[in-house]
Order: sequence, then C-alpha cells, then structure tokens
Amino acid sequence: MHELAKELGMTNAEMMALCEQMGVGVKTHSSTLIEQWADQLRRKAEREGLTRPEQPEEPKPVKKTAKKAAKAAPKAAAKPAEKAADEPAEPRFTRGHRVDLLRDAVRPLTGKMPAAEADRLAQALSLIYGIEMLVVLKDIWGLGDKAAVSVMEWAAQSLVRAAISAEVTA
Repeated sequence: MHELAKELGMTNAEMMALCEQMGVGVKTHSSTLIEQWADQLRRKAEREGLTRPEQPEEPKPVKKTAKKAAKAAPKAAAKPAEKAADEPAEPRFTRGHRVDLLRDAVRPLTGKMPAAEADRLAQALSLIYGIEMLVVLKDIWGLGDKAAVSVMEWAAQSLVRAAISAEVTA
C-alpha cells in the first residue's frame, strides 16, 4: 500500500483513508494490495483529484512526555466505553457475511414463497449487493454515488417483485 501511496503522491494516512472508504481491508501502510484493488484505488484517487506529483512527508506524531501519556491513557480508555454505552456497536461487515445478510433480507418473505425460491432470490440479490456492482456502475458507467445506489435499489426491488409475482402466478 505504501508503494501505491508513493506512486500517487499521497500520504500513507490518505491512502489508508481511501482504502477504508472503498472497503479495502488494510491494517497498516505496509499491507499488500492485490492488483485489482490497487487499480480501483488508483482510478478513484485520480478521478477525485487526490494525486500529487510527489508524495509529501508524513506528519510526525507528537511525542508526549511520560507524565502526559500516563494522564491521557485513562481518559482514552474511558472514551470508547462511554461511546459504547451511548451508541449501540455496529458490526463491521467483512467478507463472507453477504450470504447471511441476504438470507436475513428475504426472511420477511417466509410463507409467501417456498424456501428454495427464497434462497434463489437471495442468490440473485447477491449479484447486486456489494462492491462489485458499485465498481461497475461508478468506474465503468461513470455514475455518482447517489445514482449508483439508485440503480442498485431499483435492481433489487425488481428482483423481489419478480420473485413475488412468480409465486402468485404459480
């Protein structure tokens, strides 16, 4: 990832933020990227004007004295606990969760169609749900975020309607 940041004239922090925005799972600036992700990140950075002729220096972390660091540690540890009490923790979506999410999405149709048809609908919806569809709509078709999501929603609704009407006519 560091090499791609250097190539595009971005800081490691900027590249990490772009990876997070696009759902690319990287842990550090030294993480390895597959070429497909590197190409997608490269295109997005260029499209959004994030590139520079040269990579700027990384901001230097501010060093704390031992006394200040000791004071800050209890406060930093308390903040996540406070946030967790105020807001419910949301699960991080990672690879492999698509099947469960889509089965949950079609669960309200239980009783309106056979289980095999509900599974078939979830399988069809998996073609629309995820980064792949966004890449096609944004990078190939040149759609913006809202337009891409609108097309994805329309496609999903069309599949659901078709599955329900097929059961009604059957």
